[in-house]
Amino acid sequence: MRWIVAGAVALSMMASTNAFAQSSAVDDTMAVCTSVIAEQYESSEDPLPRWLECVGAVEGFLAVVGAVGPSADPLIGELVAALAELYRDDDQCKIRETELPLAIATAAGGVFEEVIKAEYILIGEQITDCDIGGTAAIVVTPASDA
Repeated sequence: MRWIVAGAVALSMMASTNAFAQSSAVDDTMAVCTSVIAEQYESSEDPLPRWLECVGAVEGFLAVVGAVGPSADPLIGELVAALAELYRDDDQCKIRETELPLAIATAAGGVFEEVIKAEYILIGEQITDCDIGGTAAIVVTPASDA
């Protein structure tokens, strides 16, 4: 009986830890991506500094939230919305040279719902084309803690 109670407590603690990890995963990923994309946008180096660090953070995010599955889709939506906010409009379209479109495409790869996945991919393509004005709305459904 003691080992059953201990097992239940351990599972309960893992569930709490997982919910916390998921809630902070967007913030942690954006902390990396915000600084990486800003450095890349401002840089004239070839190759760009810290290349693929944001994509790596997105891949880590997907591992934490348990993609691909329908329960991860709302969290991925939050991340895609936050990444899309890093878009910068300028005459030279320098933002397309950053890894921002690739990071969004990577996040889209973790989406279970095909229609939503296609819309997220479209956002990345519009950033590459510097035509973000017609981007589809990102609908984020709050994730449950259960």
